[in-house]
Amino acid sequence: MRKMTKRSAVVAGVAVAAIGVGATAWAAGWFQGSSTTYAASSTIGEMTAFVDLRTQATTTNPMRFYPGKTLTLTKVTVTNPNDYAVRIASVSAITVTNAGECTQSKAGFALTDLTTAAFPSGSTPEVTLGNLTMSPNASEDCAGQGGLIIKATLTGAVAG
Repeated sequence: MRKMTKRSAVVAGVAVAAIGVGATAWAAGWFQGSSTTYAASSTIGEMTAFVDLRTQATTTNPMRFYPGKTLTLTKVTVTNPNDYAVRIASVSAITVTNAGECTQSKAGFALTDLTTAAFPSGSTPEVTLGNLTMSPNASEDCAGQGGLIIKATLTGAVAG
């Protein structure tokens, strides 16, 4: 086995010292970096639900409202324009149009028993959405209105 010379010892010592300084610098955080990520977020689109009760009327169930009457909203088409599934949480407003003197304040419609289903992105046909009830105290101004358009503003949250 060869003896280490003074020169070899100095070279080895410098190499060990350099490695030690490099390790210390790394451990002390002298070498830092950064990262940049570019992304886009989805927009929030308004979901819509459409049903025409006139097309579901039968001779035994004319699908007409009168004070206190509740109809189950079946065959509803729900459209979700978002990139993600949405679960309906509540109804924030109802409006009534195309009804002469009949307004929401006179009809008192309430949408209850909302489905808890998650609606995927796109269109989902033939859904049972919930129950729509005309107030027992509805005004006579709402009688005989054949083309009521009832719009409910629904609030929801990302399902998942």
